Amino acid sequence: AAGYSLFGFGVLFLGMKTMSDAMVPLREWPPFIHLLLKLENPLLGILAGTVFTALIQSSSAFIGIIIVLASQGLLSLDAAIPLLLGSNLGTTATAILSSLKSGLEAKKVAIAFLIIKFFSVILFAGWTIRLGTIVEQITPEVPLPRLIANSHTFINLVLMAVVLPITPLVASLVDRITGKSANPEKTAFRTLYLDEGMITTPSIALQLAKQEIIRMGMIVCSMFNGILKPFIERDFSQLDKVFSREEKVNFLRDAIKEYLLKINRGTVKASRVNESFQMLYTLNEFEKIADIISGNLAIRAEKWLARDYRFSESGKKDLTVYHGKIGRQLRRALEVFEETNLQKAALLKQKHKEYRLLSMELEKQHYARIMEGIQESAESSTTHLEILALFATIDSHATNIARIALEWNQKAT
Repeated sequence: AAGYSLFGFGVLFLGMKTMSDAMVPLREWPPFIHLLLKLENPLLGILAGTVFTALIQSSSAFIGIIIVLASQGLLSLDAAIPLLLGSNLGTTATAILSSLKSGLEAKKVAIAFLIIKFFSVILFAGWTIRLGTIVEQITPEVPLPRLIANSHTFINLVLMAVVLPITPLVASLVDRITGKSANPEKTAFRTLYLDEGMITTPSIALQLAKQEIIRMGMIVCSMFNGILKPFIERDFSQLDKVFSREEKVNFLRDAIKEYLLKINRGTVKASRVNESFQMLYTLNEFEKIADIISGNLAIRAEKWLARDYRFSESGKKDLTVYHGKIGRQLRRALEVFEETNLQKAALLKQKHKEYRLLSMELEKQHYARIMEGIQESAESSTTHLEILALFATIDSHATNIARIALEWNQKAT
């Protein structure tokens, strides 16, 4: 990778040297000199920079051309700065074109990029000559090509300092332009990160798939967080939320799986294929957890609510404590996947062993309460034991996510 990077820089500088040599005759060609004199007008310079950068789809390449022209004495700093501003604006064309076939969030990013770059033109267009003087004062006694590069850096640093504090305002403006809320809960449910246009770039596509799996994992965690309330608080509303979230999980599962398979069909790198398989395994574990919550626990909760059974106070406490511990395991599993945190993966496996023993101990305590003649424990026995067993199964699936991360890391190294 380092060799390719060095080779790329070498080709870049060779190209600039070749252009520089080829442009020597232009110093004395009247039509070209006349054209450059017109670029002294800031508005024409900005327009030219915008158009040329949009056409060649690369601000870096156009800035390289500006530097080459300056190195041959064909361009002054005062003429170069408007071209730099135009280049900043023209580079948004790439983002806009890329977002056309993408989702709403990608379009919002492209619009925000355009707004910020257009703001930079408004900010600097009125004092391009003064801007050149400031850069010369900051970096005195440097050649003209370096001054142009420094000007480009200065423009973007000032732009960052001005825009960073007002990013919430920019985001709000983008939301108004698109006419749609940034809150996914207020719009039709869909994928937020998957981009078909990125499948030909597996490294980016896999990261997008990962973000969507993390989103799915968060929904599964929210399903688990509320599943004990129907049993303990007799809260009917939680079941509707569980079934609604299950539909979202199924939708994301199908979309992500199809996306990952498309990536696999297009890539030849073994490391990329292995990474996508790790994601598929993780996706499968989250799906199984969601199925247990909606297909077993929620169905059991419906039957529980149809009867007038109650847990004993000790039984409630045991289930609540165990639910909290398994909930933390789920969150650890999500963090392991998100951060590739191997220490947390090892901790998750260790806690799994502890909680397996705890499940057995809680089962013994339940039987002890029945032996003591506690009526609630006897009446709720089937449900109590089933909840413990299903929580333990969820813990096993969460631990599988840690195992997948550890095994994949060993193969990668």
